[in-house]
Amino acid sequence: MIGFCWTINCGNIMAPWGGSERQLGNNPFAIAAPCLTRPNVVLDMATSVVARGKIVMARKTHTPVPKDWAFDTNGRPTTDAEAAYWGTVRPFGDYKGYGLTFMNAIISAVLNDSCFGPTISDFYEEPEIVQNTGHLLQFIDINSIDDALAFKKRMDDAVSYLKSGKKAEGVEEIYVPGEIEARTMERQLKEGITYPVEVIEENRRIAKDYNVPVELCL
Repeated sequence: MIGFCWTINCGNIMAPWGGSERQLGNNPFAIAAPCLTRPNVVLDMATSVVARGKIVMARKTHTPVPKDWAFDTNGRPTTDAEAAYWGTVRPFGDYKGYGLTFMNAIISAVLNDSCFGPTISDFYEEPEIVQNTGHLLQFIDINSIDDALAFKKRMDDAVSYLKSGKKAEGVEEIYVPGEIEARTMERQLKEGITYPVEVIEENRRIAKDYNVPVELCL
């Protein structure tokens, strides 16, 4: 099958284009299609320039963020991770990304009457509140259109076609959606996951607060 997932984000972190107030999430969506011999092609993305988790991580590690990632509370571009955290994320494609995040909210939340707008709580600031996050899941049965095996072979060919294209100067390899993540997962299954020291220390503090053995938290 080919899968689709439309999700409303748990927390308002984006302003409508032209605004400066948090009124929308960076509502993610995903589309996945199977290949035969190659990793499945998986587009999994938020509608912001970057996922807010990267801003959260920059805040934890006290590092600046690129100026095109976020705005401060006055709607001005900022490289300060703290200001970006309390401000708003920048939609990719500017007004186009804003339009897509609103449409994602409509089909994943407004449609099924889950949380939207002022009723959404902030996952990072209010973790004890039930999120009531909305989703819309869709699937295409490939066999209802054509033989699934033949489709997977065509997918292999499509991926090979893109990866064989002429590379820009300084580029070693062309990737398709999900390929880097598939390689990362394969490597981490063998070598383990690397965490910043700040994250390890935070997990240890949380473990202590909740009387969880530290060895279970990195």
